[in-house]
Amino acid sequence: MLTRDGDFNIRRAENAERHDPIQSDCGCATCASYSRGYLRHLVVTGELSAHRLLTIHNLHFTLQLLRDARLAIAAGTFSEFRAGVNERRAFSDIERGS
Repeated sequence: MLTRDGDFNIRRAENAERHDPIQSDCGCATCASYSRGYLRHLVVTGELSAHRLLTIHNLHFTLQLLRDARLAIAAGTFSEFRAGVNERRAFSDIERGS
């Protein structure tokens, strides 16, 4: 799964009992309707709808990131934007042990 705080694997056991969405401030249909625990259940049991739901979230995340990048380019602040994205994602990778 893609998030602004880094990527994570929904299959991990720690997601089994989670009742929160993939990303709390995400506006996608998946985050609005499904918990991490339920999505993990769908993936682990091989339910095909899991792929569709996770793709909806990942596409929404990617399109939002690109929108934000375009705004930063237009504002002349892309270097700062890129540094912020890289720092946040690098920190989360260390924190998660990825």
